[in-house]
Amino acid sequence: MIDPKIQLNDSRVGRDNIQIGRAGFVAIVNGLRVSWWWLLVIASALIAFFNRSLIMDTVRDLRNESAVTATIDAPYHMGDSVALGRLFTDEERAKLMRGSESWQAVPLLHKSGGVRVGAMDVTVVLLGGRERAVKILDVRPKVIKIAERPAATCLTLRQQGAEVEYQIKANLDRLRPEGGRARYLPKSIDLTYGERATIELTVTAEQQSYEWEIEVSYVDGSGPEPAKTTFRASDGQPFRITGAVPTYRETFSAPGQTRTGYRLEGRNKGCPA
Repeated sequence: MIDPKIQLNDSRVGRDNIQIGRAGFVAIVNGLRVSWWWLLVIASALIAFFNRSLIMDTVRDLRNESAVTATIDAPYHMGDSVALGRLFTDEERAKLMRGSESWQAVPLLHKSGGVRVGAMDVTVVLLGGRERAVKILDVRPKVIKIAERPAATCLTLRQQGAEVEYQIKANLDRLRPEGGRARYLPKSIDLTYGERATIELTVTAEQQSYEWEIEVSYVDGSGPEPAKTTFRASDGQPFRITGAVPTYRETFSAPGQTRTGYRLEGRNKGCPA
């Protein structure tokens, strides 16, 4: 209940008498008298508390912060092969055969434009960037370039992979979900701020060589239509995969238990399994 009160106080300034009106509103809450501006402060605090997520998300929108971010890992597994469109130089060949480990060969392969042969796994850890849940609708490979399959050099190496929560399989020669489904992701994923989801894409190719990136479709409540964002490898480069060719000018097999260096497996042969 609001109780308006008007109080008039007399003041003397010089020889004149001045009447000053002072208006105030007092609310009576459970027998307590509280001024109106304290009620306004309390109401504003309650509104701010219950709309914190909206305020925080609005600030992030104004800062152009992404609703979804990702950490990308494309590990090599035992038996993975990499093809190059050129031969190794004598220096590179000597280094490989002298005793380089698999992980030491990876920078050389990247520098030389190496392309995974046949299949590759990419692990994507998506991170929600909004207080309100961001609904991940789909995750899929997006081809950005097609080329002829490299046929100069093939090298087989090995490293370890990681456990995942969701798995997606895609063939870039026929880029559409299996079974007539509309999307690759088995189900939608809801991510609030700081929540994570780990997805592994197993991508294959046989007929061409591809450069590709990861496309994520999501809804974050900012509009009626789904939004899309793309991710590449941690170095900013697109992922690369190629189908195998029948023969390579040179093929190298991975280090084994009885030797430390790569071995020139042969010339004009298929890539060793």
